[in-house]
Amino acid sequence: MSTTSSDFKLLNQYTVFVYPFVHNLGESNRSIRIRSLEESWTPWWDRLGNEIGAALDNTYFFLPYIREVLFPETLTLKETSPGQNYENWINEIHQWNQKGLSYFGNMLPDNSVLRFTYKQALLEQIKNIEISDKGDTELSDHIFARIAWIDAVLFPSGLGFLMLKIVLNRDSPLLSQLVDLNYYLRLVHAPNINWRLPELNFNRQAQAVSVRDLMDFLTQGMVNESGHLSELTQWKAHLSTSTQKRSSESEAGQVYGERCHVFSYATVNLIENENDNSPNGVFGSLKDRLVFEFASSIGIGSTVDSVHNPMWIPSPDYVQRLKNNNQFSVWETWTGMALKESVVFLGTQDIPFNRRVLPAIVENDYLPLYVYSLYQKYQLFIFADQLMRKGAYVAQHLNEVRALMDRFMDFRNKYWFNEVTRKPLGGELYSKFQLGLESTSLFELVSLQVKDLKEYYEDRRQRRIDVLLNIFTFIFLPVGAAIGIFSMSFIKGSWTAFIVVMSIIFVVSVGIWKWWTEEFGPNVK
Repeated sequence: MSTTSSDFKLLNQYTVFVYPFVHNLGESNRSIRIRSLEESWTPWWDRLGNEIGAALDNTYFFLPYIREVLFPETLTLKETSPGQNYENWINEIHQWNQKGLSYFGNMLPDNSVLRFTYKQALLEQIKNIEISDKGDTELSDHIFARIAWIDAVLFPSGLGFLMLKIVLNRDSPLLSQLVDLNYYLRLVHAPNINWRLPELNFNRQAQAVSVRDLMDFLTQGMVNESGHLSELTQWKAHLSTSTQKRSSESEAGQVYGERCHVFSYATVNLIENENDNSPNGVFGSLKDRLVFEFASSIGIGSTVDSVHNPMWIPSPDYVQRLKNNNQFSVWETWTGMALKESVVFLGTQDIPFNRRVLPAIVENDYLPLYVYSLYQKYQLFIFADQLMRKGAYVAQHLNEVRALMDRFMDFRNKYWFNEVTRKPLGGELYSKFQLGLESTSLFELVSLQVKDLKEYYEDRRQRRIDVLLNIFTFIFLPVGAAIGIFSMSFIKGSWTAFIVVMSIIFVVSVGIWKWWTEEFGPNVK
């Protein structure tokens, strides 16, 4: 992953690292948990400055219902006129920012999405990053980067996404350096115990940390009920003496938070740099080769790993499949690719649109669309896992399975749509995101599991009904008739015998009623 002399100069660049985690801001304790975060977090509108009007306008990228799901605060704005260039709404948002996170959170419905941003004063403490390999064996030159902003998006189901926008912080950065940045910061956990993760040094402080340390630090208070330490060095010192389990050590942290998703943008002047010395290998063009290397974090430069390194040369069939299914190339001036763990946009010509307009569109429109797609993927992961665990033991987890089926139906009705925007390119990108994340096939798998369980319950219910009808037909009716005859003939005037008979009938009836309500109560769907 080293930088070489043969490279492509970046005209614009940034990467948003998206870290999935499970939060504990449920409906029952939401207000209390939000209040505990107020020291470090603020409404996400607070970081926009003079761009609030543009951000409001960008929310109309989505269809109305999806807009209200991703930006629920727009529901409250509907009650007032927006004014010229959203002036009235901007003034109201400024009031939210001044009143703080608790006011902002309590203003929203309990089952709504929450978006926070890390306070600027605290961001300054970790703004500048120096990335180095522990042994300096792979990374020949340290990477210097800057954190532009940090956001947290919390969905009501318990899934959250931490987003860090990071840009290279050096003069005349190169595409290979952005690839290195994405390669070294994407991993939170090492793939194996012998893997050496890079070290991060913030603002030239003496103590270095890992990406995992950074994610645990930023999510504190959202994944547990402990207090939030505002300084990274203070938190690191506390960690060395604390016996409390880190969030990244949990099952969800190990599996879902194993790595960050990479959402990256870059612009190069491919026409200026293209020459006969740039091999294409198995790719149809240099543009196709670069966007693949960019998305896969494969070394770019004179070594051209995807062409000369046997370990990184893709098969022609794989390249063709990616081009057909994962690459999007509508216009000649830029292209992109959506893979399972990364989405990249690559401008290939030095034009004003690629330098200024496209990077803003990608961040403001396509990034929320990608987060929405990521939520679908991870929520389906959780449904599939829970259905496999609980569905195999229906008798022991009957109520939990029923509740899980209800939650899936609610998810399907609120978050799973074929169309989320009327923008033609936005709709195509949404399909590419889902295809790259393999969400559609997972949705079909979960739907099939839910369907099978539903059919199982319906068959079981029908069998119970049949048994009950048989009991009443062949047992209770004859027994009732016999009791009537017996009562008339033998126990007339005997209250003791009458009470005994009625008690037996009552106990049997209560048992049948209890069994019936347990099997076919209000939770059964």
